[in-house]
Amino acid sequence: MTFQSNGLRVIGACHGFALWHYATRERLSDVLAPGYFNPAYGLVRSGHHLHVTAAIRHDASGDWIEAADHALVAVTSARPGRVSVSPIGETRTARHREPPPTPASPVRAPCPAASSQPAAQGDAP
Repeated sequence: MTFQSNGLRVIGACHGFALWHYATRERLSDVLAPGYFNPAYGLVRSGHHLHVTAAIRHDASGDWIEAADHALVAVTSARPGRVSVSPIGETRTARHREPPPTPASPVRAPCPAASSQPAAQGDAP
């Protein structure tokens, strides 16, 4: 299978950094394969992080078992037609009844404005 943009949602973004969530029913090993995120060029940038939730299947019929794998990956390069990611960490969750749901609309926190005012004495830097 291939990257599905409807599974990608921004969790938060500020000052050029973004944290994304990507949910899929594919195996984590397929999602982490070179070239999987190539269609995401234009959405993700080098330095962004993606939290990936991927379901696993074990039987020949393609039925999903009750578990999911998670990985945090960094986008190491984003060029036209080529997006490279590198895993930061991986884990397996406790058992679920169904594959991970596609996330709802993203919740966007406001990006704090950079202040041009010097900090008052006694304020933390």
